[in-house]
Amino acid sequence: MSVEALRLELRTRNNRLWHLVFDEYPSVAAFARAHGVSHFRVGAFLNLTETPYKRRGEPCVLALTLSILAGCTVEELFPRVLYQRDCPRRLVAEVPARALRSLASAETLALPPAQEDALEHRELRAMLSSCLDRLTPREAQVLRRRYGLDGYEEETLADVAAAFERSPERIRQIEIRAIGKLRRQRWRQLEPFMADFDESRPSERKDD
Repeated sequence: MSVEALRLELRTRNNRLWHLVFDEYPSVAAFARAHGVSHFRVGAFLNLTETPYKRRGEPCVLALTLSILAGCTVEELFPRVLYQRDCPRRLVAEVPARALRSLASAETLALPPAQEDALEHRELRAMLSSCLDRLTPREAQVLRRRYGLDGYEEETLADVAAAFERSPERIRQIEIRAIGKLRRQRWRQLEPFMADFDESRPSERKDD
C-alpha cells in the first residue's frame, strides 16, 4: 500500500540547556546528581514545561545556578520567549510523499546493510550506556561486561561470574533484573532496539 503523506512531529526544547547537560553527562539524572540539583526541574526547564522565572519576572535559584554552570547570563540560557505560554511546544505537519521521492530514491544516501547494522548496533549501545545510571552499581557493571559497554569487551556469564565471584546463574538473575528495570523505566526509548539487544548477547559457553 502506497503512503500518500508522512506525518512529521517536532518538539521544542531549550537547546543551550541541552548542551550544558548532554555534552558531558549521559542523562539529566547524572547531571543533576553531579551538581546537587533537582533532575525533575532541570528536565522541566529543558522540555519547556516549567518556567525558570517567578511571577514578578526574576529568575529562580535553580536558574541562577544553571546559568553559572553554563558561564552565561540567565537570559542567555533561558530566553524568555521560549517560556511564554504561546510558544509552541509541539509542531505537527504532514508532508506529501511525492515531495520526498527524490530523496528516498537517492542511491548515494543508502548505506550498505553491514554499515547500517553497525550504526544501529552502536546506537543501541549508546542508548543502553545512557540508561545505566538508573541501575544499581552491580547491575550496571554486569551489563557493561555482558554487552561490551563503556570500553568493556563482551563477556560470557562464566567470565562475569568469575569476576564477581558469583555463580553464572546469579549473574543471569542480576542481568534479567537489570534489563527488566530498563524496560519499565525507559521502554519507549529502548523499544526499537530490544530485538537487537536480545540478539546482541554474547554466546554462552556450554558450562554456563
